[in-house]
This record gives sequence, C-alpha cells and structure tokens, in this order.
Amino acid sequence: MKKEIYFWMNIANKAGENRIGFTLIELIMVILLIGILAALAVPKYFDLQSESKIAAENSVVAAIKTGIANYYVNGCVTSTGAYPATLDNAVNGNCTAGNPCFDIILSQGGMTSDWSKRGSTYIGPNRGIYVYNNISGSFSKRELSVVPVGDDLIELK
Repeated sequence: MKKEIYFWMNIANKAGENRIGFTLIELIMVILLIGILAALAVPKYFDLQSESKIAAENSVVAAIKTGIANYYVNGCVTSTGAYPATLDNAVNGNCTAGNPCFDIILSQGGMTSDWSKRGSTYIGPNRGIYVYNNISGSFSKRELSVVPVGDDLIELK
C-alpha cells in the first residue's frame, strides 16, 4: 500500500536506483512559475485598489451634491430657498468625529475621515480638490491649479 501512495514520488535515476523527492531544477521551475504568476497578478490588484478609491471619492461627491440639492429644495418649501452658506461647521484641518465635514448637508452626520477642509476648499482621500460655491450651489472639482502641501494650499501659476 505504501508503494501506491508514494508511487508518484519514486523517480528512477540513471543508475536505475529509485529516489524519493524532487531535483533542484524541478523546485526552481515551480518557484519560477509561481513568481511569473505573482508578477502578473500583483499589478492588476493595485490597479483595482486605486480604481476603487477613486470610485469611493466620486460617490461621496455625488452624495454631497445631492445633499446640497436637498437643502435647497427644503428651503424652497419652507422659506426663500437658498443654498447653504457653508457645508459644515468644521474648522480647517482633517475631518474627524469631533470635526465632521459636510454635517449640514449629509444626514448621517457628515464625513469623519479621509477628507480635509481648508476654508471652502475640500481635499478628498485621493487628493482631489473640491470647491463649494454658496451662490450657485456648485461643488466642483478644481483642476490642478492648487496643490495641497501639508496644511496649506499652494496656487500653481
């Protein structure tokens, strides 16, 4: 019975003697194949990861725009109808549980992580820069005219 279980491992060498195990070249070939498969899979994984982060930021931006529209519509029903003067009561800095961003327009209490605020400018988790205009109610992505550096925004010319 033992011969049947280990039969696949019995390899005859040139002298006709049986040996058990694999040669070094066989082990290197297996490791090489695993390395090639990993080299093909890892970059695809990181591409999917970055695409999911971009999609998550875009969904938050869509929720913010919807919150601005809801605020305006509710204002039209109850009074004069105006866009919110500001999107939150947060101070400049990172959004946290104690300093939530977008708490005026998002019903769940605002964003508490990954976003930061500088005046009426917000920086998303993927370094997207968004500006709120309370006259038009627009929340739009600013193209790379400013760059976040630490706690400051630097204007590119």
